[in-house]
Amino acid sequence: PSAPIKNAPQYYKDASTALLSLCSGYMVYDFIFMMKNSGWTIESKDIPFLGHHVATLLYMCGVRVMGSAHISAMALMWSGEFTNPIHSFHSISRFAIQLADDDSFWHLINPYVEFSFAVLYLFFRALVGPLQIVHISYDLLTKEGRKNVPWYVSLFLIPLCSGIIIGSIPW
Repeated sequence: PSAPIKNAPQYYKDASTALLSLCSGYMVYDFIFMMKNSGWTIESKDIPFLGHHVATLLYMCGVRVMGSAHISAMALMWSGEFTNPIHSFHSISRFAIQLADDDSFWHLINPYVEFSFAVLYLFFRALVGPLQIVHISYDLLTKEGRKNVPWYVSLFLIPLCSGIIIGSIPW
């Protein structure tokens, strides 16, 4: 997870930079539009969500600037975004129910979609995520990790990594 990007082939560097840039931009976009939609007010329930976005943005920008640990950022993104297709389908089914008749296909399928989303989300956020925290933390604090990432940066990245995962569990 702490590997430097300098030795990777150019296509890999380009793909990693593009992915980290796109996701960094999305974090800014999502943060701004979430704030706009809430009338530019922050409620206590918004703090973990906003903190998750700030921590993710700092983590992704930090590993890009440092030139190491991009793999850890992308691994966190992979597990975090794995549930997005079923989450989108869940949102679509909930919206469709509002527009549909009482005995529509959407009423029938929504409980299964909701259950599937809950199981996948719980699996990735409450099981895979914490295991990733342990793996990334171990790598950053061992000799190989310290060679790629200074120890004081690791002490900054580990709480960010933990906050990214733990802050997303409530959803």
